Amino acid sequence: MGDPMRALVMLFVFTSVFLGSASPQSDESGEVWPLPLIIAPESTADVSYLHTKNKNGEVTSANAVAELSVHNEHDDGFIATWKMKSIAVGDVLIDEKNPQAASLYIGIPFKFVASFDGEPVRIFDKERLLSGLSKNPVFENNEEDTVQAVVELFQSMSDEGLASTFVKVPYFMSICQATSLPPSQKVESRGEVASPFGEGSLVGFTSYELTTIDDEIGVARIEYKSGYDPDSMKELVTDVFQRLAPDKMPTQEEIDQVSIIQTTQAICDIDLETGWVSEMNLTNLVEADGEFQSEEFQISVSWTE
Repeated sequence: MGDPMRALVMLFVFTSVFLGSASPQSDESGEVWPLPLIIAPESTADVSYLHTKNKNGEVTSANAVAELSVHNEHDDGFIATWKMKSIAVGDVLIDEKNPQAASLYIGIPFKFVASFDGEPVRIFDKERLLSGLSKNPVFENNEEDTVQAVVELFQSMSDEGLASTFVKVPYFMSICQATSLPPSQKVESRGEVASPFGEGSLVGFTSYELTTIDDEIGVARIEYKSGYDPDSMKELVTDVFQRLAPDKMPTQEEIDQVSIIQTTQAICDIDLETGWVSEMNLTNLVEADGEFQSEEFQISVSWTE
């Protein structure tokens, strides 16, 4: 597939699959150990994480600090706010006082609706988010064009899209929260999951295992893995070409040679008292058409209030 348009389509598939997830619900039977998520109104947590990217051997990493504030219960979940406080790359620290903060969305409070497991569902009040940007201190040392560019970006996105794009770490945490799993037994499932393109579905798989429950330190450990079926991915490639570049459609032989493998793995330590993730290591890996890309998040959560 040497054609530039084909390469572009493959890049589109590559990055979209990388950002997607496969989490079909599993049927649990037998004795299980419930770990409900405790919602404590007006509670705040400091969240720090190391974010490492590896694209074909080129590695970059950054240390980030954020704040997660839980406000009150709402429907089957709760209302919370996620705000990035700083990002450090090497010796360079960018915090809310730095002129570059605005371009990295540092200091912007994303208030969102979360489900019972903490997954961000949508931004709570988009209009309030937009109207508050011009008054946010992080934009004080920026041109009006910078504020307008951010406003236009946010306006172009749905409430759900804003949450999934800018509240990623709470989403990762929700993977392991509010579970009911049998101790020391892998729970596996396979079924159709939503396509990362928002249309149609793919065949995905997940597995969960509650590996340890340590009452002395008050922590349970969960191991998680998910991914997409490789054959299902080939169907996705065909669909994307038909929609984006029908005149550049590869032959069936070329499609058969395409290999796209996506897996997400996580090891989570869950606080037995609160049900929240206290430590988490998540890796997302995609191999496609001879290239690979991975992201790793090492997350630490500490409740301060």
